[in-house]
Amino acid sequence: GALLSAPLVCHLFRRLRQMLPPGASGAATLCERREPRLAHWVIRCSDLRPALVFFERVLGFVPIRHEENAEPCAITCNGRYNNAWSKTMVGLKDHFEDEWYCLEVTYNYGVTAYTPDDALQYIAVGVPDVASAVAAARELGFSADGCSIVTGPDGYRYKLLPLRRPEPFAYVKLRVRDVRATHAFYCNKLGFEDLTGRFALPDDCAGGAILGFRDGWQVPIIAVADGRPVEWSGWSGRLAVSMAAEQIKEVYKGLGAEHVVHELQVIDDQLGPLVITIVRDPDGYETCLVCQERFDPDTRAATTWTGPDFAMRRKFIDERAPKSDRGKSS
Repeated sequence: GALLSAPLVCHLFRRLRQMLPPGASGAATLCERREPRLAHWVIRCSDLRPALVFFERVLGFVPIRHEENAEPCAITCNGRYNNAWSKTMVGLKDHFEDEWYCLEVTYNYGVTAYTPDDALQYIAVGVPDVASAVAAARELGFSADGCSIVTGPDGYRYKLLPLRRPEPFAYVKLRVRDVRATHAFYCNKLGFEDLTGRFALPDDCAGGAILGFRDGWQVPIIAVADGRPVEWSGWSGRLAVSMAAEQIKEVYKGLGAEHVVHELQVIDDQLGPLVITIVRDPDGYETCLVCQERFDPDTRAATTWTGPDFAMRRKFIDERAPKSDRGKSS
């Protein structure tokens, strides 16, 4: 029979770990020796209800969990906006955040539109039927470039691929000025691996570099250069990486001030220390490094598979919006 792939073996170990009782030895010890994992990509959203309809009908994604925040995020998870905000984690049903990739959809109250930049190119996602997904996007009023790239809510583009593995996310394509500089930052500074030799580059990513980690169902970034400066903005969002706390501390020691967006924080509470920092690469792309010892169990415990309370949001928005903007966002 065919040999199990490394990602599948890692995934099976994770599932086994969850089945073992606390304190179990042997396989549990092996499973705890986890490599870093690219966890999710953060995007912005100016109208949440139709965005969630798009994610469900086109990509098959549902809300994993949703949270409302009265104050802006201290580490700018919601971008550089000084207002109340919400975030909705979306992915396939039963794909928990501690095992699978997902999207973090951030909504800023009072922000009714975002201007796309030219940095983040698209997010590649596998779907059961590409033609049906493209048709669903068009029925919802979104455009499709050819037969596979759909421009969804707030200008984000999704390249639809045939679904060939349990993890639907395939990769995230980024435009960079210099692939060598990008490679040096992620591999030499953050500890990523160059996976270019393990996977075939897509036709529209020729000359690029596939960067990520070997553990889990790999969802790498693909950096592609065209020689032009990159105009990164908050619209392009950020990558989140689940990484061991001690490794985050070691990575942080090797970073210059020009690569630090938010300094390393160690937040102690009754659940244990949370180690987190936000860093930036040479083109401005941001990465959140968060300790897997807290992030993975915390996200699983927070999972509800329910979305927003839109009646509450409607009331909250309209009480604060000018008359001309009432009813325009959700």
